Amino acid sequence: MIDPDHDAVLGSVIGAIEEEIAPGCEEYAASVCRTAAQMLRHVRARMQEEMPALAVGNAELRGILRGIDTTALPDEIGAAVRSAVRAEPAPVHPGLADLRDDARRLRGALVAVIERVPEDHPARVAGREHMAAQLRRELSWQQDAYTGPRR
Repeated sequence: MIDPDHDAVLGSVIGAIEEEIAPGCEEYAASVCRTAAQMLRHVRARMQEEMPALAVGNAELRGILRGIDTTALPDEIGAAVRSAVRAEPAPVHPGLADLRDDARRLRGALVAVIERVPEDHPARVAGREHMAAQLRRELSWQQDAYTGPRR
């Protein structure tokens, strides 16, 4: 492990902004400092949690989309779903950018399916359950990003 790691560096920058810089500033500049510290907290929380949440969520959603009978969908929607499912990143530690791109494709395919199937369709129910689980996985970086003083 290389020290200090990204978490320690971000913590030091946040601390410097809040404890060293902001107290010596006039009100507007202090407000901007608080905003900058909050933005860094968001980055810090996402760096810790986003990759595992996307990896699990993408695999779950890919399974849901694989189970959909795409022949019952309009051609362009079926093709988009099949394309999103096939575009799986390499199984060996995909990078965060690859996982984000995969999430965008998969979530776009899910939205397209949801817009075309009835409320009680199994794919729609499974998609809603997936999104609820994904929101729980993403909670830490969504919630932890908004701790501390605000403007």
